[in-house]
Parts: sequence; structure tokens; C-alpha cells
Amino acid sequence: MSAGFVVALAEGFEATLEEVLSRTLSAELRAVVVGLLSQVEAARSAIAELSEQSDPSCAGC
Repeated sequence: MSAGFVVALAEGFEATLEEVLSRTLSAELRAVVVGLLSQVEAARSAIAELSEQSDPSCAGC
């Protein structure tokens, strides 16, 4: 599985969580979703950074 695919998959999760967040009324559930969104964003950024470090010619792959 390529890093580009994993990054794109994480972006899809982020969009889904943002949609859930926009529809959630419970403060407790909103806090959980915000936490998940933060974790997915951090993981996506780390994977993208590792991918760029391992293959600079493939930035954004």
C-alpha cells in the first residue's frame, strides 16, 4: 500500500469525521469526534512527511 493511498484514505476519514461533527448535538460526542479528528490529522501528516523524506521526488504521491 503506497503512502499516497494511505494519506488519501486518512483525508477521507477526516472529511467523514468533519461531517459527523457538523451533525452532532451532544457535547460529549462532539468532544470524542474532535479527538478522533485530531488523531487522524496527526497520523496523515506524519505519514505524508515520512513519505516525502523517504522519496523526495515523490512529494504528494
